[in-house]
Amino acid sequence: MDINLILESLVAAISTIAFASYYNAPRKTFMGSFLAGAIGWFLFKGLQVKLDTKILPAIVAGIAIGLIGEIFSKIAKEPVTVFIIPGILPLVPGAGMYRTMYNLVKENYDISIYYGRESLLIAGAISFG
Repeated sequence: MDINLILESLVAAISTIAFASYYNAPRKTFMGSFLAGAIGWFLFKGLQVKLDTKILPAIVAGIAIGLIGEIFSKIAKEPVTVFIIPGILPLVPGAGMYRTMYNLVKENYDISIYYGRESLLIAGAISFG
């Protein structure tokens, strides 16, 4: 197992806690958010390396985050969105949207369309999951 994947998953989990804390989520939801972020990122990056694509891993990670959110919402008696929204945050294709706009401004339309299409497909896959 790759140590970088584990470290990235830990950083993703910490970012979900920070996001949940920033938006005043109840403290009892932090463990569920932590696990959703860590497992979601682990699945996303692990499958991305194995499958050489970003779409299917985004669907699988979205499904896993949704299931974790449902389980922890029952345990903590909180809405499922308290767990899902922070959990999907690391998966959001922000860099792809940046590259889309950057290349659009630089008039590299083919590259811009490539990144824009990929970003929209990843966002759709996350929401599908």
